[in-house]
Amino acid sequence: MATDRVSEYGESTGEQTTTSTSFVDRQTLTFTPDDNSDYIFFASCLTKNSATTQQGDNRFLHYTDTVEAFLHTVEANDTSDYYTACGMLKETYGASPGSKNFKWQSRTEVSSTVSIKEMRIAALKLVAADEYAESLGESTSMSDTPVTKVTLTFTPATTGDYLIIYSAQTQIATVSSGVEVILTHSGTDYGLSQQEAKDSTDYFAHMGMVKLNLANSSQTFILTFRRNVASGTAGIKNARVVALRLDEFHSTSDATQRTQQNTTSATYVDALSHTFTPKAEQYFSFYNAQGGSNSTSVSNLIQARNGGSAVQGEWTKAMENVVDETTFFFIKRETLSASSTIFDIQHKSEDGIVQSETDELAVAFLQLLSTGQTAGMVNTVGGMTTKFSRGVYYKYPGQQLLRWRHALPGAAPSNEEIEQARSNMRFVFSRVFGRVN
Repeated sequence: MATDRVSEYGESTGEQTTTSTSFVDRQTLTFTPDDNSDYIFFASCLTKNSATTQQGDNRFLHYTDTVEAFLHTVEANDTSDYYTACGMLKETYGASPGSKNFKWQSRTEVSSTVSIKEMRIAALKLVAADEYAESLGESTSMSDTPVTKVTLTFTPATTGDYLIIYSAQTQIATVSSGVEVILTHSGTDYGLSQQEAKDSTDYFAHMGMVKLNLANSSQTFILTFRRNVASGTAGIKNARVVALRLDEFHSTSDATQRTQQNTTSATYVDALSHTFTPKAEQYFSFYNAQGGSNSTSVSNLIQARNGGSAVQGEWTKAMENVVDETTFFFIKRETLSASSTIFDIQHKSEDGIVQSETDELAVAFLQLLSTGQTAGMVNTVGGMTTKFSRGVYYKYPGQQLLRWRHALPGAAPSNEEIEQARSNMRFVFSRVFGRVN
């Protein structure tokens, strides 16, 4: 039965750069999880590097500011390209977990300029009907046939729809070799993503999703990897699979295009288009595809749109190998309009000559709250993000600011929440106005 889903969210869309060889904080989401709870976190960003011979690193930290959830480290093939760093993880909390930080960081290997933008961190409290499995340590293989990394097996209580999402990072020790990642269910492959290495220490992000109707019987999902040429040792780590039961949300809508879409157009054309009428409520919106190009020097460009307006910065990628299929992914929490709306993923060729190839496309929209509810508000100041908790006054020079949050109808803030929120706000406003009493 659908209930209001507890969620947290922060974003910082503007571009930030660094030439530091030490990790620099870029976006932070701070909140206090519910007692005795499980949360799934999704994080995504766009990144580029000014050099083709140095790595640009972007990593996502969780829990204590020091635990690395996943790392994306890549030498650029084209210094003008913006490509996705992304991943997900699950956290389990006991009683009184206290305030937690989740953050994006970036650095350069030597002296290049690493850019990061469109940073998003989303957290969803899981319910009993959701399922999850992970295998975090690095596994290696010299096999050209798929090797199992992580297996998720469960039996749905009743027949129903699930949104299945996977993520992983891969590396291969031989330059000009690649790693392929595939999610398999009942003999069918989904979300194939593959990437060739330019440097033997590169780690690439892979992420895919599919909506499936599952029967009330044992269901098994297997995330596999293999090298896609006959040389080199392939590695995979931080592999995770989650199955979200869709009737646990107030409403959902989705679309999938698994047939490869090709274009030589220099202007954007639809690769996937989905029309539906949302409720005027808050949703998690997911956009996913695997992009390729029939060239190693001409980029495929991808964008996502809501009602004709772009909702994410442009993804651009020239491939290390023409067989590469590189992940485009992001999640956004937004309040949609109650009118028929076209949601689409579009692509184009950089030069209007070379063919851009995009496949395994999917969009999904999950309604989080029922009429009249609002979720945790967030704000980003100077790259830092804080949550405004429910019914709390925050004091800063000359004014008082009230923000209201209903995590549950009629819920009142605890003293701990009030003090944590005040501390968060003092920190944020001190960054803007100077010292705050």
